[in-house]
Amino acid sequence: KGKHLWLRNNASTMVSQLVDSLVVNFVFLYKNPTVFSGTFGELVSIMLAVYVVKVAIAAAEQVPVLRYHLGMAYYKQGDMRAAREILAGAVADDYKYDGVDEARAVYAEISKE
Repeated sequence: KGKHLWLRNNASTMVSQLVDSLVVNFVFLYKNPTVFSGTFGELVSIMLAVYVVKVAIAAAEQVPVLRYHLGMAYYKQGDMRAAREILAGAVADDYKYDGVDEARAVYAEISKE
């Protein structure tokens, strides 16, 4: 169930980011010489590059060790709500990475509040 949820969420993100990248960049860049004066092929290359970056960022947000570092940064800045939300994903399963024990301890501490 959890694996399929991850796949469904990421597939949904990939499709929505593809549509967003294509539509927004096409509308903003195509036939707008003030902003872009390249060929249609170059425009397609830009749209695909933007899409790849968006998907990579979205996928990175799901990596537990990255969620740990982001959650700890929020924690150190005093944003407990954001830290709790991000760290929840870093400690949700039986993940093994450097810092997981610290993530679990901090998450347990801020979840009491």
